[in-house]
Amino acid sequence: MNAPVFFVAYLGAVVAVCIGAWAVGRLSPAEKGRWLPRLSLAAVVVLGVPVVGYLVAFGQWALAVPAAIFLVGVGVYRIRLLRVCVSCGAMIQPTGILIPGVKCLACGTVFVPTGTPESIP
Repeated sequence: MNAPVFFVAYLGAVVAVCIGAWAVGRLSPAEKGRWLPRLSLAAVVVLGVPVVGYLVAFGQWALAVPAAIFLVGVGVYRIRLLRVCVSCGAMIQPTGILIPGVKCLACGTVFVPTGTPESIP
């Protein structure tokens, strides 16, 4: 595949992720919580994998390995640690490096993880 075709395909994928982000922002809080992890994974794959692949293709392993580690970290952060408030749809930020948030700062709703005694009616 030559460079212009690759660039057009990459630009199209970036535009698709942007349109997806716009669409997810307009969903209800429950639907946003369902689609945001998928969109985050798609964004990491679309934006990050070509950069790491380019570095590997040209033998820049000293940059490719840290870039891949960074991408995995961003993916874990976006998929596992960020949550969406079911009341207002705001993002619930993590309270620590690997500790998901438990309270929405916008409306005050407390998030109870599923499977805990408090979440069982």
